[in-house]
Order: sequence, then structure tokens, then C-alpha cells
Amino acid sequence: MIKIKKQQGAVLFFVLITLPMLVVLGLMLVENSSVDLKMVDARVVRNDSNIRLTSAASALLTSIKTPSLFANAENGEGISEPVPLDVSNVVTVKSEVNCMRRKDANGDDFQCRYLEVKFTHQFGREKKDSSRWGSNSMAIGVEQPHIAH
Repeated sequence: MIKIKKQQGAVLFFVLITLPMLVVLGLMLVENSSVDLKMVDARVVRNDSNIRLTSAASALLTSIKTPSLFANAENGEGISEPVPLDVSNVVTVKSEVNCMRRKDANGDDFQCRYLEVKFTHQFGREKKDSSRWGSNSMAIGVEQPHIAH
């Protein structure tokens, strides 16, 4: 038979050793899961930004007004109508270049006007200077053949 009087300090000693180890292990797990949640959140926000850029490009290319918008586009300006408000864009125009996407297009009869529309979406928390922590960009290029003068 075991006498209780001999066991008085053993349980207390065991608990005082294991309890701090369990607390430290629990804190490490909580910190690790917090980092994982931040990584998942950043990935979700980035995917949302990709979806916004793709929808902005799709809205621009499928709009009824797109041919006139492209024909009147100026270098350095943005196209505002079919593009969502939180996505900015800038147009780069290269006039009178050889057409790249047509077979035997280097003749004297026509040349091309090449437009590149670069979409930018800023995401994440707002900084003190009112910019955002993350920025995502996508560009589309459109070639407009026209009769050479």
C-alpha cells in the first residue's frame, strides 16, 4: 500500500514543470495559426484583385463603345466608362508601327496603331499617404490596322 504522506510534493512538482511547457506550446500554436491566417487572407485579397483586373479588361473589350474609345484614345490618358472605379488605367499609344499580328502586313497599303491599356488595382490596408500596401497590374494590347496615308 502507498502512503499518501510520502507523495505530497511529487504532484505539485510535476504540475509546475508541465504547465509552463503546455502554455508555451499553446502560445506557439496560436502564433503560428495567426501567421497562417494572415497568409491566407493576403492570398484571398490578391485573388480578388486579379478578378477585378480581369473583369475590368473584359468589360472594356466587350463594351459597345470600345472601338470609339480606342480610336479617340490619347497617350497617357485613362479610359473611364466601362472600367470599375477602384481599377485605374493608363493608355499608351504607338502610332504608325508595322502590324505584328497579320501575315505579310509590312506592305505600303496600311499601318497599325498599337494601344496598350495598363490596368492597376491597389489593395490592402491604407497607408498614411493614402496609398495601399499592395498593387496589382495587368496590361492588354490592341492593334488597330488603318490605311496608310
